[in-house]
Amino acid sequence: MISTSGRFIGLFAATKFWIYDIGVYFSPFENNLGFEYPSHPALTTTGTFDNSGYNYYYGPRNTRHTYEQKIKIRLAALSDDFLAIVSEKTVFIFGRLGRCFHSITLHDEDIRKVLFSPSGSELVIISTYAAGHHRAIYIPIQDIPTSGPEHIRTLPIERQPIKKISEWASTYMPRHAIFSDDGNTLVIGTARHQNAKCEIRIFQYSRQRTKWQSIGDQIIGLFDEVSQSAVRLTGIQLYCILICLWFNTYLAFPP
Repeated sequence: MISTSGRFIGLFAATKFWIYDIGVYFSPFENNLGFEYPSHPALTTTGTFDNSGYNYYYGPRNTRHTYEQKIKIRLAALSDDFLAIVSEKTVFIFGRLGRCFHSITLHDEDIRKVLFSPSGSELVIISTYAAGHHRAIYIPIQDIPTSGPEHIRTLPIERQPIKKISEWASTYMPRHAIFSDDGNTLVIGTARHQNAKCEIRIFQYSRQRTKWQSIGDQIIGLFDEVSQSAVRLTGIQLYCILICLWFNTYLAFPP
């Protein structure tokens, strides 16, 4: 996984992660000034969850925190300053050096995707909260207290700084998402449905109304004419020409 700026990369196992800074890496072939640079990305931090003793170890000094439930990483998001991981129905948020300073549990929801905005100032959580019902919410990072106790706790949901992007009903399950470079457009895509189609939804932030609004949605067929078989959607990228093809009214708002 790579951060929104491309400077940091994260590697994840079930109970451990490694974060590398690749901004300090220069290829010898690109170094024409005679300076010496590290020959490989620099490891900035690691995190290990010891589920046998409920201890979390992180950073160069192997600092220890405790937690209350078994943690197994199944989703993650990375910005230049923060890391978010999902275990079961809980999202844990970490600082650059690996200290966990916040967590949020969505008890009745299946978390499908987490991602940071390009600026890293918001964490978006996309989930399914009932059969055929989904929603996208976000947490402003600036609203989260960063000085937490050594014990990783979760605040009650009513005390969480959650803001809503949208809710919608669909038999298509959300799985992919991406922001435009300016962070004002969010595209959410689904896994392949049994009818070999997927669903794309586009949301845009309105500065006048200071809220997110839906631009539209589109059902797209996923069928390979060469092999005569259905294919799977593996990701989304934003290109102006594709947005123009999907929505003519979106021509004035390139990503």
